[in-house]
Amino acid sequence: MTPARCGRVLAYVAKLHRHALPKDLLLDLIAITRLLWSKEQASGGHPVRLQEIADLGRSLRVALDMATACPVDSMGMSAAWDRANDAVEALGALLKDEMALPLLETVGRRMLKIRQG
Repeated sequence: MTPARCGRVLAYVAKLHRHALPKDLLLDLIAITRLLWSKEQASGGHPVRLQEIADLGRSLRVALDMATACPVDSMGMSAAWDRANDAVEALGALLKDEMALPLLETVGRRMLKIRQG
């Protein structure tokens, strides 16, 4: 392993999360995503937007599976946290002016509080 690669691996391990990602938060995000998809589909939403929402839901499902299967301080748990953080940002972008945005902000604050210990 080259020194540069070793440094990247150590940097990644250093950012491993010391707290489990709460599954109820992921289930909340999945529920919001399902509601958004249903609303978009019912209103004749654009196929690209529907696909973005569906991809986001699948990513959240993978995060839930990882959070369930992986121990704390593992790369799997860290990846689950990263997926959840990315999902909060992506949902925020999709929900710009929707009424669910305050709920999403609450979930994001709760994740940050848990993550920081």
